[in-house]
Amino acid sequence: MERLVSQRLLVQDRRRLGDGEEATVVEEAHEALLRQWPLLSGWLDEDADALKTIHAAKRAAAEWIKNGHNPAWLAHRGERRRGVEELLQRAELDRLMGDEGRAYVRACRKQDDIDAAEAARLEREAREKEQQALETEKRRAEVEARRAKEQAEAARRISRRTAIGAAVAVVLMVVAGWMVWEANQQEQVADSAREEALEKTKEAERSLANNLWALGISAEEKNDPVTAAHFFARATQKYSDETATKTGRLKLQAIQRLHNTIALGSTMAHDGAVRGACFPPMNPGF
Repeated sequence: MERLVSQRLLVQDRRRLGDGEEATVVEEAHEALLRQWPLLSGWLDEDADALKTIHAAKRAAAEWIKNGHNPAWLAHRGERRRGVEELLQRAELDRLMGDEGRAYVRACRKQDDIDAAEAARLEREAREKEQQALETEKRRAEVEARRAKEQAEAARRISRRTAIGAAVAVVLMVVAGWMVWEANQQEQVADSAREEALEKTKEAERSLANNLWALGISAEEKNDPVTAAHFFARATQKYSDETATKTGRLKLQAIQRLHNTIALGSTMAHDGAVRGACFPPMNPGF
């Protein structure tokens, strides 16, 4: 528009309106332009609407300022305020709006934000009240259900009074039978636990004996009969089955016969590390 005015195709002027305020008026320089240039007519119509919107906002801003910036005088709210903000993206309309007009639009936006926050708060409170009402209704229903259950139970007790003796006898029989069954179950569980613990202990002893036996084999392979006899003796003590014990004793006897130097009894009684041994004179051929 400013270019068209600078090219003298449009004429811009300030005129006093009916309410005493001045407004910027833009008209065609020659009426023939409207007949020969329909697009210009469309632009003028669009700008006329924009100018009307801006001037309306300025008048509202003046009223707002005159009334001490009272929020009640913020007339441009919601979509109406957003329409003005879109027009203010145009530099010439922003200049036309002026500082007071822009302050007015900002106040409208701030009030919209306040109203939106208040609406959100009211909605949240409404949801909370609704939730409280639902919880209250739920508690009331639970109380009524409990009361109905108690009344039904009382009615059943009254109906059972005529046969209370037989019912008690039956219940006692059932309870006694259940107690016997429960005792048997617990005894079976305890027996199973004891057997499982014993089996685990035996398994641990067997694993330890196997490890000691393997250490004895390793010492024997290293030509260390004292250490080998020590491990074989400890392994023999740990084995619980008779066959393994006999095998261990036979192994110890074989080592004793082979080397004729190990006191089997003292070796088996010693659980610590072997730090030395006393041997009789050895056969030179050994």
